Amino acid sequence: MRHLPELDDIQAFVAVAEERSFRRAARRLALDQSAISRRVQALERRVGVPLLARTTRAVALTPAGEAFFAENRDLLRMLGRAVQAAQQAAAGERGRLAIGYMSFAATGAMPRAVRAFRARHPEVGIGLTYMDTQAQQTALARGVLDLGFLIGPVAAEGFSSLPLVTEELVALLPARHRLARRPAPPTLRDLAEAGLILGAAAE
Repeated sequence: MRHLPELDDIQAFVAVAEERSFRRAARRLALDQSAISRRVQALERRVGVPLLARTTRAVALTPAGEAFFAENRDLLRMLGRAVQAAQQAAAGERGRLAIGYMSFAATGAMPRAVRAFRARHPEVGIGLTYMDTQAQQTALARGVLDLGFLIGPVAAEGFSSLPLVTEELVALLPARHRLARRPAPPTLRDLAEAGLILGAAAE
């Protein structure tokens, strides 16, 4: 077929087939009954076979109309779903969200946020990747991640950050350490001047 039927004509035919009435189909599509009739006639000319058997009292589908109706009813439903999918994708409600995280977020802010997001946007897939702060910043800059749970603040251009958790720094010292015996907690300067034993990053 060189030229496919017009979608408006198909929509009019499907409405008549479902309603078994030109009048009710016209009311459903908010059109004049004559407009519905013209569209169905144009469709029949394009397809090349009668689709409806008209009488003064009723409208019935011909065998060709039955076959055409079954296929096009599904077509309109699929088209409606396609329009909805496109709108959801444009609104960020469909697709995949790539999230980076560090250990501090795994038992706090992130699970709550992910559960809330999934409840509101069930069509969006979520991928979680464990990364340190610098790796997340690089992945965000390259578009590999959509968002990240990392240790901030992040002041780089092009990033937008939101504080979620504020944690107090704690120094663990032997009970006999000179800084542990002081009444006031040690400052960062005190700790910088103290001897510390650190393990390798891989351990």
